Amino acid sequence: MEGKLGINTSDSDTACKATVSFTNEQGRPLGDGTYNVTFSNPVDVKFSVADVVRLNIDARLTSEQGDCGLVFGDFQATGLKESSSDSTDSSSSADPSESASEEPSESASPESTSSPSSQ
Repeated sequence: MEGKLGINTSDSDTACKATVSFTNEQGRPLGDGTYNVTFSNPVDVKFSVADVVRLNIDARLTSEQGDCGLVFGDFQATGLKESSSDSTDSSSSADPSESASEEPSESASPESTSSPSSQ
């Protein structure tokens, strides 16, 4: 997972601060643990979600003077397209031809079984 954390400069005051942490479903920290974001200092985030079922995000915003907004910029899971398209391509080319040849023989068996039971 890669992205950038920042403070929304159009809706937040300059005293706005954020503390963000990412954990998996067991509460294990992902990445650098806690990311501290201030008004003029966006933070790069990068961590593995290889065995993560549920991604938990804890974001705490503080401001002494007014509104405060956090921005998740360009967050994306990287490296997944290649691995999922490779497995999909190989599965797609092998499975349809196998299942297509198996289906007629399976459907022929129930018909022959249902004919004797009808009599």
